Amino acid sequence: MHQAFTHLAKRVADVSKALLEVSQELQNQLERENKTLEEAEYGDAFDEELAPIQEKVVAALQESLEELDDAERLLASTEVRLKDIQHF
Repeated sequence: MHQAFTHLAKRVADVSKALLEVSQELQNQLERENKTLEEAEYGDAFDEELAPIQEKVVAALQESLEELDDAERLLASTEVRLKDIQHF
């Protein structure tokens, strides 16, 4: 049983690492979309039709990033619990 928990803890750690990579990619995309939004709202590329759509894109990306942050916390908690179980 000890080996099973060790294996599960490693798998959770691997998933956490992949999730961090996805979160970083999402953060980078959010920054790009924010720049596009700023240009559509206030910049030289002002576009009153694009701005509301871009606002929705940015909001959706922000919400997704928050959900990934929640998932990261849950995975970290799960990893700790699995490591604790190994010591029983």
